[in-house]
Amino acid sequence: MSESNKTPVYNPLYVGRKVIYTDAEEITDDNIIPVLQEALNVHLINQTQIDYLWNYYKGNQPVLRRVKEIDDTICNKIVENHAAEIVDFKDGYFLGSPVQYVARTEKASEEDISRLNEYVYSEEKDAKDRELVNWMHVCGVGYRMVLPDTFFKNDDYSDDAPFELYTLDPRLTFVVRSNKIGHKPLMGVTIALKPGLDGAGIKIFDCYTPYAHYKISDPMQMEFKEEYLLGYVPIIEYPLNTERMGAFEKVLPLLDAINDTASDRQDNVDKFVQAYLEFHNMDITLEEFNEFKASGAIKYKDISPDMKASLNYITSELNQSGVQTYVDHMYNMVLVICGMPNRSGSSGGTSDNGIAVELRDGWGAATTRAKSTELMFKKSEKEFLKIVLRMCNAFTKSFSLKIGDIDIRIDRWNHNNILTKSQVLTTMLANNKIHPRLAFQACDMFVDPEMAYQMSMEWFAEHPEEEGEDADEQTYFVSEDDRSTADDSVRS
Repeated sequence: MSESNKTPVYNPLYVGRKVIYTDAEEITDDNIIPVLQEALNVHLINQTQIDYLWNYYKGNQPVLRRVKEIDDTICNKIVENHAAEIVDFKDGYFLGSPVQYVARTEKASEEDISRLNEYVYSEEKDAKDRELVNWMHVCGVGYRMVLPDTFFKNDDYSDDAPFELYTLDPRLTFVVRSNKIGHKPLMGVTIALKPGLDGAGIKIFDCYTPYAHYKISDPMQMEFKEEYLLGYVPIIEYPLNTERMGAFEKVLPLLDAINDTASDRQDNVDKFVQAYLEFHNMDITLEEFNEFKASGAIKYKDISPDMKASLNYITSELNQSGVQTYVDHMYNMVLVICGMPNRSGSSGGTSDNGIAVELRDGWGAATTRAKSTELMFKKSEKEFLKIVLRMCNAFTKSFSLKIGDIDIRIDRWNHNNILTKSQVLTTMLANNKIHPRLAFQACDMFVDPEMAYQMSMEWFAEHPEEEGEDADEQTYFVSEDDRSTADDSVRS
């Protein structure tokens, strides 16, 4: 396609961020500096890759450093920023509505659940979740910090919540984990740059262990130590997946190829517009050529009957239909690998509808990827809640929630094909050989089918007068005792 096109090669091939481990059993005054030095060696690799992916997401892509050895007067550098398209879609599709905390057990106090939701609302957790998820999709991992209000010495941070939340830059943050089974986090580190006298700046490492905060300046000098009783590392990792790869990282070569192809196509257009003139059997001076360009006309004659003079443009065009087929193939591969829907739809009219359209156009794959991300997110969110509940129980009176009392809900648009789903629910509820709980689970109409089932059972018990006139319709909900009796009679 390209004439000696030398787009910088994507090297090294990134395969996710590395987890930082240490053989130390705990971080103490004696070993914190050597552990920090060892961890920085791994973090610098991650930092370089994260910085590359972040700049790529913002549009600073290799095609902008494109070089051509032949005919370098025409060298277009076009960025089709599909990386931003992928990240922005996944951010919105995964976290279209705020994360909510609901009661998981009957022991959970509704008042405490409401207070917890008010606390995170006062800390603007919705916006910080959006920022966190954006980092996760760009570079494969995000970081959140939670600290008690008592950690701060002024009133600027005091509000309704007994804690403070922060979303940290992954380029300046990392967590050191134990090398033993379970890989328990031992230390979280954030890096800040303190201006120096020579203008170069000095790196400051804020290191947080479960029981102390260390401030260390480069070159590895202990500034101070402050003890506390959190019991947890206040910096929590949120990996996007087990390999800690960004949402578009697997398709970087394809994205670069799409940019190169778009640039080459524009080069071809420019060459056609700015085509060279061929003077065949003509002797024309530079002054005559400039006069020709100014007037738009030229007069010439044949040298002899055997040597006819001619004036032509030297042009060569790409087969645009073939190139477009190639571009469409690459883009479709990007969508398939990243689990993105093909919003262009089918090229021709079809009779597909409902679930067939979802599967054909990739919306089913997008939902599956979002659910996979949700599992990883909830795992880290539980670690966050453990720290928050510890602070709330310590600093707030009559607050006694435990992590097992809370369910994390991430509501997603779940009302596509709602008519078919409701028909499935109605048909299964009308069959007295199917437990109602199975009907709620199978219809895929509710984000939380168990909660929907419990609410419906409670409503049914409280409103017996609204059962309906048909006796067959009264068999929608069967109690556990009645079902056991029916099962015994069937077996006999």
